[in-house]
Amino acid sequence: MNFEIAGTSGVIDYDSAKDSPVIFKSRSSAAAIPGVAVPESPLEFSPYYRELDHFITCIREETQPMVTTKDAYEAMRIALAALSSMTTGHPVELAKEIPH
Repeated sequence: MNFEIAGTSGVIDYDSAKDSPVIFKSRSSAAAIPGVAVPESPLEFSPYYRELDHFITCIREETQPMVTTKDAYEAMRIALAALSSMTTGHPVELAKEIPH
């Protein structure tokens, strides 16, 4: 199991497969090294990079992605409802069922 927890001071990286499973990477220590650019995100890898890497792996290995088209549809439906609510200033109620 592995995960990253990002905060304003840096990142805690946990990987149970490593001899030293917990590593703290502070933003200030990375910024103090000359010539090293500190990315916007404190995460080691961008979530977008991880998403694309996973999708490319699925294509290569002919496996199903973790996120389905139904998940993508729901995320878009929620985002559009949020934008509508922002524009109108009123709550938007989402239907529980996806129309077919």
